Amino acid sequence: MMLHSLLLITLISLITLSVIGAAATTVLPNEIIAMEAASFVLNSLKEINDSAIYSESLHLHSIHDIAVDDGLYHTNTILTLELSSDHFASGKDTELFKVVVMDSKLEEGDEGDSRRGYAIERFPKMKDEAIEDSLRRKIERTVEENKRIRKDIE
Repeated sequence: MMLHSLLLITLISLITLSVIGAAATTVLPNEIIAMEAASFVLNSLKEINDSAIYSESLHLHSIHDIAVDDGLYHTNTILTLELSSDHFASGKDTELFKVVVMDSKLEEGDEGDSRRGYAIERFPKMKDEAIEDSLRRKIERTVEENKRIRKDIE
């Protein structure tokens, strides 16, 4: 059990250091919090996008700034994320985004339907033709899936 825990801590340390690009030999608690928060934001962005362009091309490049603020109702993790995509409207490979991830301090069962949320200063803007291509691929996948389902029903 102790070996398992040691391996898990080592793995988290290596992943965190490689993504953050730090030269330190230890992982600070805020860096672990930042990685979890950045993953939450990226996964949320990928889920909300109708055309699927975010899920197809948006990646975390690095985390530039980390701050954790212990508020009255939320613990706020304030980050500057550098995201990468081949399809940014700006033509750049990476862009910076300021985000706040809010973790509710409400107890389970208290009012409210979510324990975690985020705010982003602006959403990633993608090239129009890349959005259209992504939407076309998503529709084609849906059509193929519907055909498969109909075939299974028959």
